[in-house]
Amino acid sequence: MAKKESGKKAISPVIATVLLISIVLVLALIIFLWARSFIDEEAQKFGESIKNACNDVQLSAQMVSGNLVVTNQGSRVPVYALNLRSTNGDISKQSLSSALAPSHSTEIQASNIEAVIPILRGQKDGQEIDYVCTGKEFSVF
Repeated sequence: MAKKESGKKAISPVIATVLLISIVLVLALIIFLWARSFIDEEAQKFGESIKNACNDVQLSAQMVSGNLVVTNQGSRVPVYALNLRSTNGDISKQSLSSALAPSHSTEIQASNIEAVIPILRGQKDGQEIDYVCTGKEFSVF
C-alpha cells in the first residue's frame, strides 16, 4: 500500500505535549483564583477564630432605675459594642465609650430592652473589624 502525501506536516508530539501542559496549568490557575474568591478568611481574636472567642463571652444584663446595666462576667474577652434587642424585636447597635473588659460593668440609658448581643473586635486582613456574636444573646432581667 502506498501512502498519500498531502504536503502538510503535523505538529511535533513534543510541542503538542508542552502546549497541552501549559493550557492545563493556566486553567488550573484560573480555577484556583476563582475558587479563592469564595473562601472568606475568618476574623481572628487572640490568634484563633473570633467565633471561638464568642463562646467565651459571658454577660449579665439587668434594668436598674430605668437604665441597662451590663456586666462582662467572662474571663478574657472584652466587648466593644452591643446590639440591643427591644421588646418589639427591633435591634439597635450601642457603641461603648471604651471596651467592656472582663469583670467590668457599664450603664446604658435604654428602656424596653429584652436581650443584649455582644460585638467583639477582631483582625481580618490586617484591619480591625467588628464581629456580632449571633446566637449569643443574653436576656435582660
